[in-house]
Amino acid sequence: MRNPITQQGYNDLLAELNHRTSKGRLEIADEIETARGHGDIIENEEFDYAKDRQQSNESRISYLKNFLSSAEIMTNYNLARDGRVVFGVRAKLLNCDKDTQHTYRVVGETESDIPNGKLSYKSPLARAILGTSAGETVEFETPKGVSYYEVLDVLYD
Repeated sequence: MRNPITQQGYNDLLAELNHRTSKGRLEIADEIETARGHGDIIENEEFDYAKDRQQSNESRISYLKNFLSSAEIMTNYNLARDGRVVFGVRAKLLNCDKDTQHTYRVVGETESDIPNGKLSYKSPLARAILGTSAGETVEFETPKGVSYYEVLDVLYD
């Protein structure tokens, strides 16, 4: 299955991959070498920590390579601007339960950042609003029960 992602999200993950495969690996190799210089590696916590960091870094590199190899960059260039919420657009919403407004951009799962207005397309709220238009109200299940949101506007920017 393809991994939908915005151009910015793709660029961010690619930059992270490049950093981890170059500078990150070199920094960790230096840490391992320094720890080896402190004597016996069997009871060397600094060495163990550096090896754990190395394993974590390599796991993340593997994940990023796999994810990016199946990423599909979604653009808004060819969208029919028909007022519906689709991947990549911003939706201005009213939380009907709390009478608060929020604006979210529907993005890929690795880009989700609620405090900065980025909502994963896999989230319950995004799944509820995808395909809706301004004026429609959606309901969806949350751990605290059913929530209601009204789509106030769809922004194609």
